Amino acid sequence: MSLCDAILNCPQEKSNVGLDLAFVKICHGTVLSGLRSVFGRDLDEEIKGYYSGEINSAELRNPELFDALSYAIHKSVAVCLDEEVSKGRMTEEASSKTIEFLTLAVGEEIYAAIEKEGRLMLPQGYDDVAGFQRNIGVVMDYFKRVGYVTNAYVRWDVFDEARWREHGTASFIYGMENPVILPSAQKLFRQHGFGQHISSRTIQRALVLFQIDGQETKDFDPNEFNMSAVEEMWNLKKIYQ
Repeated sequence: MSLCDAILNCPQEKSNVGLDLAFVKICHGTVLSGLRSVFGRDLDEEIKGYYSGEINSAELRNPELFDALSYAIHKSVAVCLDEEVSKGRMTEEASSKTIEFLTLAVGEEIYAAIEKEGRLMLPQGYDDVAGFQRNIGVVMDYFKRVGYVTNAYVRWDVFDEARWREHGTASFIYGMENPVILPSAQKLFRQHGFGQHISSRTIQRALVLFQIDGQETKDFDPNEFNMSAVEEMWNLKKIYQ
């Protein structure tokens, strides 16, 4: 059985200890499934070189092992993509797009799981600021509930509503406390220039419903933060003015 199948078929056990298992399966399973379509095979052997943990529900819930496995998966992706580029089988742009595809896919799947809970609201008319702010709050509540962070918040004090309504651009600051993924994100960023951005890609997907293009600024570096507080400056732009 492949690593992907082992994770996706890991039996659900009743436990409140550690991360939510359904969340773990989405995060790891989506990337591993995506790798099959990108490379035409599983990367089990490559991943084993970076991860020696057990694949069972109890271990997968462990935040430190979740982080370690996430690093191993994404490290293997980066190494394989670098090899493709070095051999001339892929361009640097295509390599970057592949990583973007994988991270966006995770955000899409998590958003779908949140949507099934029935707490997200549809836009109430054009330019529903209160609506997208509320939905971001629902997304942050989810990440707290599944154990990904101990707290998450948005600083709306930097959001200029008058500028938003007149020019269609604005900013906010998204903050996370004790994100379990930070150690691996820092390592991946130092080594390969990217991080997983699991919650960020989910928020990005939530904004699409309100016809908003938004994400963290390009100068974000997870190595500038510690576990107590990670903050991203986000820029927003209306898709249609």
